[in-house]
Amino acid sequence: KTSLQKQEKRQLEAERKKEEKRLEDMAKRAKEKEEEDERKASLALVERNAKILERENNEKKVQDEEKRKKRREDKKLAKQQKKDKMIEQGRKDLNSTTDSTDWDSTDWESDDFND
Repeated sequence: KTSLQKQEKRQLEAERKKEEKRLEDMAKRAKEKEEEDERKASLALVERNAKILERENNEKKVQDEEKRKKRREDKKLAKQQKKDKMIEQGRKDLNSTTDSTDWDSTDWESDDFND
C-alpha cells in the first residue's frame, strides 16, 4: 500500500510540476507578447514622428523656396524701379535742358517774330 501511495504521490507531484511549467510558459509567452506589442508601438511612434518631421521639413523647404522666390522678385522689381527712375530722371534732365532755353537771349524783336 505504501508503494501505491508513493506512486500516487509521485504522479501528483509530476502533474503539479507539469501544471506549474505550463503556467510559467503561459506567463513567459504573455510577457514576450507584451514586450513585442510595446516594441511595435514604440516603432510605430518613431515612424509617425519621422513622418511628421519629414512633412515639417518639406513644408519648411517650400516656405524657404517661396521666400527666396519673393526676394528674387523683389530684387528684380527694385532693380526695374531703379532703372525706371533713372530713365525718368534722364527724361526730366533732357526736358529741363530743352525747356531752359535761354529765352532772354532770343531776339524777340527780330523781324521773324514781329510780322
